[in-house]
Amino acid sequence: MKKLTGLLCALALLCGFCLTVFADNNDNTVKITTTVPSTHTITVAQADSAAVFCNGQPGTAFTVERLSQPQLLVRPDSGRVLTRVLVNGADVTGSVHGGYYTLPAQIYADGSCYHSNCYYLANGSDSTVTGITAKTAEQFASGEVAYLLQGTRTDTTTVWGQTLTGANKQNYPVLRGEKVYRSTPCPTDYSNGESKSKLHNIGTDGYCTVCKELCIAYTVTIPATVELGNAANATATISAENVTLPTDKTLKVTVNGPFTATLVGTTDVTAHYTIKNGSTALESGDPVLTAKNGESPKIPLTFVKPDAAPYAGSYTGTVTFEVSVG
Repeated sequence: MKKLTGLLCALALLCGFCLTVFADNNDNTVKITTTVPSTHTITVAQADSAAVFCNGQPGTAFTVERLSQPQLLVRPDSGRVLTRVLVNGADVTGSVHGGYYTLPAQIYADGSCYHSNCYYLANGSDSTVTGITAKTAEQFASGEVAYLLQGTRTDTTTVWGQTLTGANKQNYPVLRGEKVYRSTPCPTDYSNGESKSKLHNIGTDGYCTVCKELCIAYTVTIPATVELGNAANATATISAENVTLPTDKTLKVTVNGPFTATLVGTTDVTAHYTIKNGSTALESGDPVLTAKNGESPKIPLTFVKPDAAPYAGSYTGTVTFEVSVG
């Protein structure tokens, strides 16, 4: 009986790829074109004591058409057994049937190109490709494009960077360059240090004159309910925070009545209550709170229980607060 010996048969798929680069020093642009080959070469890296056939032809290197699915036959010498087949390092032994293995169509083919986060230097003509954005030479030099290319990567490796100051200042992003940071909240300045604070310059229309963002923002907090007890008044605080406004604008909160509550289960039995800001009793339409840009006022209001109610029981009512900017 002949001794059975395991055979390691590794197949290396080598696909040609041609890359041609043209540089035009006049406008600092680079044109990149590619040539996709019509054929590929399959090379048998190791096949001792075995013969390899491709589409019925023996050999150790085979030329196949692009996108074809060539069939390989691995035939061990008499007395030997095929134990493993690798294609580009991947074990495909489970896909070998009767010594035959069919390679999948290769991905090196003409087709759609998907891209994102792409920019080009504006030189008087617009890109006709969706998703490619024009940037001026000033925007490239400022570090804006390097920052955008780096994107939201959170690892410590800087893929795209740029030196923005000093003798080694760079006008364009470079791979593995100096990390670029962007200012906040107005995102228009770039630097190689940690992110710097830059406030919005808010115009009279509410937009930042630099970054063009809408800068009218605020948070007004008003209690949802106020409960008056049998013998005590109640206090509710109206507050504003995170107020961002043009310098000539004012945030205003007004209160609107009527300041009455209706006996539950009825429609015509009411009691009148009073709302005070400090010692001043408010009328419907009176301002409760005002705030300018950057201010965070908190105004306590006192809800005074009715002096007398026509009948005992629970009374409910609604008071409306109106928020406006003017």
